[in-house]
Amino acid sequence: MARRGWGWRYRLLHARRHGRLDLARVSGMALLVPPGVFHPEFFFATRFFVRYLARRAVTPMMRGTRLRVLDVGTGSGALALFLARRGAEIVAIDINPEAVCAARCNAVLHGVGEWVRVLEGDLFAGLGGEQFDLILFNPPFYERPARDMADRAWTGGPGNVTLRRFLTEAPAHLAPGGELLVCGSTEAPYTTWLARAPGYRVRLVARCERISEQLFLFALRVNDYVPREA
Repeated sequence: MARRGWGWRYRLLHARRHGRLDLARVSGMALLVPPGVFHPEFFFATRFFVRYLARRAVTPMMRGTRLRVLDVGTGSGALALFLARRGAEIVAIDINPEAVCAARCNAVLHGVGEWVRVLEGDLFAGLGGEQFDLILFNPPFYERPARDMADRAWTGGPGNVTLRRFLTEAPAHLAPGGELLVCGSTEAPYTTWLARAPGYRVRLVARCERISEQLFLFALRVNDYVPREA
């Protein structure tokens, strides 16, 4: 029923914008979105994520440094640009070369190209041993193989293998005391599992209810992290 509602919403409001270069507006930002790149305005998850980030303090882990943030699956770069404009240093990564191009262009257009480095890669590929204070991920919601590159924004493979790989690989890229922020939904089969992800301490930090969907934002910290004494 929910998916049927989304289908009607898409056809009524956004179908004519699909398949061509479009201009999205998210939290006061105008973003170029080419065909084949996840459109941050069509659905609610990106705005929900941004609203939470707007309330969160962008405080560096050490004085004299910027907060280091990794935005995995950046798409058009909406989350990355929003935090860069607030003073964070960003690495944004996406497996889709069209998304990489879009995020780079949007970073330059918004005057934050100096603080946003956009890479092409699958999850953490190409990052070496880099570590981050905060890692963001709005995972693909659906459990099926992707039909093409654009479809990878929606589909995480059987058993949501993309998200499971993300949680397995993420600890190597978290700075001490670092945190993951991951979005869930009543439309995403993985959400119940994510809420008790093995190896992590998980907190629900934001929730939003829409007409036919509930969105959740989870903060995850690695279980074996021990805070250093002040």
